[in-house]
Amino acid sequence: MKEKAEKVLVHIMVVEVEVSREIRKLVQNHLFRRPMIIQTITGTLFVTGDIIAQQFVEQRGLKSHNFYRTLRLGEFGLCIASPSTDPRLSGIVL
Repeated sequence: MKEKAEKVLVHIMVVEVEVSREIRKLVQNHLFRRPMIIQTITGTLFVTGDIIAQQFVEQRGLKSHNFYRTLRLGEFGLCIASPSTDPRLSGIVL
């Protein structure tokens, strides 16, 4: 029984690696063809992550939500993190 569970776990891990690889290829392909869309999505994910962190993890509520922090993280996602993944800029040092 234990061996079967281990085989299933290994199979799940292999599938996860393959899915991750396919997602990375998809993102890299779209990043090269449509960089603005992917970069906007990256910035949006940064903002969404900060909102989730402040509202659900830190449980701040809307009155004590740090909108400046959310804005900074969105700006970081749009201006720093997203362009750093652009394959066309791989040889440029900031």
